[in-house]
Amino acid sequence: MTDKDGKAGDRSSAGNSIAFGLIGILVLLFLISRCGADSPASKSSEADASPEGPEACALVPMEPIKVEVISSAYEANEAAAQKTYGDRCVLIVGIVEEVDLDMSDDPVIRLAGKDLVRPTVRLLDQASEQATFLAKGEETHFLCNEVSEFVGTPTFDGCLVVDPKAASAL
Repeated sequence: MTDKDGKAGDRSSAGNSIAFGLIGILVLLFLISRCGADSPASKSSEADASPEGPEACALVPMEPIKVEVISSAYEANEAAAQKTYGDRCVLIVGIVEEVDLDMSDDPVIRLAGKDLVRPTVRLLDQASEQATFLAKGEETHFLCNEVSEFVGTPTFDGCLVVDPKAASAL
């Protein structure tokens, strides 16, 4: 649009300003809602269940658990297995079946399991380089700060690869 002097009008710039303002408000609301979801009050029961991160898990003495034991528990009763293993630190031992990359090029480690059921291990971002040293068929120890399930199959998140000698000292 032009005014009587032939200059472009302010309507399109005003419209852009409003659109950017609305987008900014939506982004701000999203960030505020995410902060509220991660607030200490909403995570008080989680904080009681497990220390923060695998580094803090190393402070808690634990015995290694074979991944087959956890897989069998989930197969028998997902609710009971999640209550036993979920949202807490675990030291697992499993046989590496394959190391893949997900859509974000983050390593996904699949451990040997029954039939097509293969437990999955996801490393911490800062530990992703550890995946390059894993070999198929190798027994490996992982210290993980979260266990969940996907379609009845255990998934271990926030993990570090640990040396078996160091793992025995945990």
